[in-house]
Amino acid sequence: MLTFAEYEIMSLATEDLYGMWELLWRVNTSFRDKTPEERVALADSVARRLLADGLIEIYRVDQRRRLGVPVSESLKMSEKERQEASSRVDERYPADVLLSPEEVYELLDDPGIWEPTGPVYVGFFATDAGVEAYHATPYPHPDGDFRLSEPL
Repeated sequence: MLTFAEYEIMSLATEDLYGMWELLWRVNTSFRDKTPEERVALADSVARRLLADGLIEIYRVDQRRRLGVPVSESLKMSEKERQEASSRVDERYPADVLLSPEEVYELLDDPGIWEPTGPVYVGFFATDAGVEAYHATPYPHPDGDFRLSEPL
């Protein structure tokens, strides 16, 4: 079963490809009682554990491939224009690249991994095993008690 911290991160990973900074943001909102340093350490620890357990994969992503325009330009697009643009692939930009665990561990050693970046970023996504583990885990209460309902 997943811990509360792992469950919170897997709730993102099973949804979409998120930037690593969003993993830290989830830890920040779920563990407000911890210091910023403790939150970074927790985010790092959870990322390493989920990767080692084969529950997430880490990718190098270039958003320009999907949008065909710089991200700053995409912000000016309507939602419909963004959806249409993201359904096309711009071959001028590299495809998402699955990183090896060794590459990921090296990146995790860089504190910059937790900062939002430009159109090229490092993101995480659930593996099939991660999706299965997430759905097999009842909602874990932050104090370690497993409950079947969401928190109040």
